[in-house]
Amino acid sequence: MYDVVVQALRATPLPPTRLRKSDLLGGFASGLLVFACSFPAAVSFMLVDDPGLALRISNSVLLTLLFVVGYRAARYTLARPWIAGARFVLGGMLLVLVAIALGG
Repeated sequence: MYDVVVQALRATPLPPTRLRKSDLLGGFASGLLVFACSFPAAVSFMLVDDPGLALRISNSVLLTLLFVVGYRAARYTLARPWIAGARFVLGGMLLVLVAIALGG
């Protein structure tokens, strides 16, 4: 059966691949999304001179954003928004504690 599938795939001509406008727009949107997600973490480092304090402020901002994401994601499921937000925050806090334990 495997040989039949392989032969059928080899016999099927593939259309040429080209870079389309939708590919470029998708790449731009993806880059913009990455920038928008990482910018709130960097703002505290631009505004606060003490790196340790800036790191804790950045962690607080990102944990708050995790709560918002969890709360809003719960609207599309059967989960309770406050519990979902709290679970997202607990996961984030666990990651922060691991980073602190590793020297961050």
